[in-house]
Amino acid sequence: FWMTGDNNGRWAGSYDWPEDHSLYMEAVKDTMKRLASRPSLMLWCAGNELDPPEQNPPKDIRAELQKLFQQDGRPFVMSSMSNFTHFNSASEMAPKDGPYVMLPLEQYDERNPGLTFWNHSRA
Repeated sequence: FWMTGDNNGRWAGSYDWPEDHSLYMEAVKDTMKRLASRPSLMLWCAGNELDPPEQNPPKDIRAELQKLFQQDGRPFVMSSMSNFTHFNSASEMAPKDGPYVMLPLEQYDERNPGLTFWNHSRA
């Protein structure tokens, strides 16, 4: 059920994507049923670079995704990354993409703060 900013408004296409919201949510539910019992599944992520968050994904899909994944108990993030100007560690994994090279662990943590959960632990 992956969404990407590449084709749903951020870079091209329309913020209203996908065309059939109810069909998309049915696919999400089917995917969740298929994968939910896998012990290696650590978290759910709705998509990549879903930005700006007030438009992407569409509000009805955003609300349904949040409601659906609250029932699962695993962490859920709407987007793998956001724009560094409005990064929110409660809903995005990283404030920017790259660099696409190996980093010392301490530099990685500085650059990508990861998720901060309600109890202040981090992913």
